[in-house]
Amino acid sequence: IDRTLPRGTYTVTWRVISADSHPVAGAFVFNVKKANAGSCKQVFGAKTPGTVDAFFKFARGLDFALILLVVGGAIALAIVLRSAASELRTRLFRILAGLSFGLVVAASLCIVLQGAVAGGFGLGEAFRWDTIHSVLQTRFGRAFLWQIGIAIVVGALGLMASRSRKLELLPLVSLLLIPTVSAAGHARTSGAFAIFLDVFHVAAASTCPGVTAAGGITYLGGGS
Repeated sequence: IDRTLPRGTYTVTWRVISADSHPVAGAFVFNVKKANAGSCKQVFGAKTPGTVDAFFKFARGLDFALILLVVGGAIALAIVLRSAASELRTRLFRILAGLSFGLVVAASLCIVLQGAVAGGFGLGEAFRWDTIHSVLQTRFGRAFLWQIGIAIVVGALGLMASRSRKLELLPLVSLLLIPTVSAAGHARTSGAFAIFLDVFHVAAASTCPGVTAAGGITYLGGGS
C-alpha cells in the first residue's frame, strides 16, 4: 500500500467531548512539499447549532429539577408526610410516579442531544441510532442510562405505594439518582472527594423542595 501523501496542504480537524461533558474542537494544518500554510478559521468558527444547544440546556435543567423533586418528594413522604391522610398520600404517590416517568423522558432527551452537541449535528441527526449508540459508550451515556433505569424503578414503586401505602424501598431507591448527576458532570474529573461533596450538595438541595412542599401541604390541612 502506498502510504505517501500527494503534494498539497492538509487540514486535520477533530471534535470530542471532554471528561466534564463539554464539546472541544480543534484543528491543525500541515504541508507536503508545499509552502502554503493554510487556515483553520472555518473549523474554529464551527459551533453547535443554536437550537440544539438551547434544547440541550433546557433538557439538562429539567432533568436536574426532576431529580430534586423526585428525591425530595420521596423523603418528604417517608418522613414529613408519613402520618398524612391516606387519600392525600395516594395522590402524592401518583404525582411522584409521574415525576419519575417524566425524568425518564428528560434523561433520554439528554442522551440524544448530547450526541448532537458532541458532533455539532442538527436535530435531524441527533435521533440517529449510531449517534445515540456513541453516547451510550461514554461515561455520560452510562450515567444517564443508570438514571433512566432507577427512575423507572422509582416510578413503579410510587404506583405500588399508592395502592399498598408501603414505601420502605422508595426513598432508598430514589437516593440512587443523586450519584448519576455527579457521574455525568464536572465532579467526576476532580477525584473521589469532589464526587462526595457533589453528592452531598445535591442530596441537601433535594430536601428543600420536598420538605417545603410537605410543610405547605400540612399547613393547609393535609395532615391527619
